[in-house]
Amino acid sequence: MIALLPAAGLSRRMGTQKLLLPFGAGTVLEAVIGNLRAAGLTPILCVLSEATLQGLRPLGEDVTVLINPAPERGYASSLAIALDALGRAEPAALREGPFCLMLGDLPTAQAHDMARLRLAFERRPAGYTALAPYREGRFGHPIFMEGLWRARLRSASGDRGGRGILEAHGGEVLTVEGEDGFFEDLDTPEDYRRACRPQT
Repeated sequence: MIALLPAAGLSRRMGTQKLLLPFGAGTVLEAVIGNLRAAGLTPILCVLSEATLQGLRPLGEDVTVLINPAPERGYASSLAIALDALGRAEPAALREGPFCLMLGDLPTAQAHDMARLRLAFERRPAGYTALAPYREGRFGHPIFMEGLWRARLRSASGDRGGRGILEAHGGEVLTVEGEDGFFEDLDTPEDYRRACRPQT
């Protein structure tokens, strides 16, 4: 299943580009991509700023890097670039079928947990067109969607991204509590320190 990874944010609250911070054997972004890959969520359409791309090693043949020339416009601008690329994906089954939407700053979302989430999406009851982790009024990632969500997500704006769109079509979204890693995005230095602590 193809994955969209809009990840061109400016990391203002972190004070440095969080996707390039060390995590595991590589960077935060490399950890996320590795977990998507291990969960079978490829190919990956990854939207980055030019500055972030310059700080990365090659990401692999299954990753198409797209540049957001104006990342200050917010998350929705990166999402739009990813959706444009999805519309050109080959074969047709990739661009017309279901897809996964992931964030670039969730390195603790483990591959086996994402694979279980995908399986739950594939086995979802009739009437649901999306599946999302949800906890205490907040959507986590990855989110799995049928192809019809491509057009819906086009109306996303600013940094709120698709949250309002998910809420507007809430009756079609199967929500599951999900693992902590689906919600532990890295926005601040403390978030990063917490994510790097050894798991007990």
